[in-house]
Amino acid sequence: MQQQGSADLDALGVHRVDVGTGLPVVFMHGIGGDHHQMLEFGEATLGDLPGLRRIYVDLPGHGSSSGDGIGNAADVHRRMAAFVDRLGPRYALVGSSFGGGTARAVLARDPGRVAGMALFAPVVYAQRADRNLPAKGHRPADPRWVLDLEPKHIVAEFRAVTHRPTTRNWDAFQRDIVPGSISGDRAAIKRVMDNYDFAAHPEDAFGTFDRPVLFVLGREDPMVGWRDAIGLADSYSRATYAVVEAGHNPFHEQREIAAASLRGWAVAVLEAGTDDQAREAATRSRTAGTTSSA
Repeated sequence: MQQQGSADLDALGVHRVDVGTGLPVVFMHGIGGDHHQMLEFGEATLGDLPGLRRIYVDLPGHGSSSGDGIGNAADVHRRMAAFVDRLGPRYALVGSSFGGGTARAVLARDPGRVAGMALFAPVVYAQRADRNLPAKGHRPADPRWVLDLEPKHIVAEFRAVTHRPTTRNWDAFQRDIVPGSISGDRAAIKRVMDNYDFAAHPEDAFGTFDRPVLFVLGREDPMVGWRDAIGLADSYSRATYAVVEAGHNPFHEQREIAAASLRGWAVAVLEAGTDDQAREAATRSRTAGTTSSA
């Protein structure tokens, strides 16, 4: 679907799937992925909710997006900030993993324009050594069918991020995660991964954000854990947390909880926007009355 401002967005070289009309909601995937990561989940969850323009991007250097000029994680953040700048006065952000870290960085740049943010297993600390990861406890044994899967390198990636393998989780991994792993500007992605440092706490730039925020975290997430995200609670006064039995893709392993959480967040964002508009209208009315009485 051709959307207003498409030419401006095209100039940034950020490929996206753009669906619906209304408040722009930008979905950002993890490192090495592409827009497929959250497309099916996002559409199944929000596709029938009016008033939302869902934009599933390929982050710079990923999928079909240009990697020109991308040398590190901060470059990705800056280009995505330029992207949302062209969407209009207000937008919302959804991020998974590295996309969650990117969403936090974009929000911190101009929080007044962000209607809400939803994060799934977000990166809080760029360096693995700084992360509070769960202890290696009991992991359910892989069923026999997992051991027979091919190709082995894709299976290894699936097992590395999944707490409880099921056929549904495997199907979702192939549909949502694998496409990004075999596309994109691999040199640009490597540059980002080799220069992954970014501000651990972009929240320091604004103090407290008072619009709807959602965190969905995997209790058994071996990549980013869940405790670091809990530590951000004071910066988000309207944050809702769901800590679920899952690995790094909680929207796969606990789809029903993740979907209900995302939909509830989206409704809250739309309701908050209505409240904001009412307050702005009341302010204009009071201002007009003061002017006319003067």
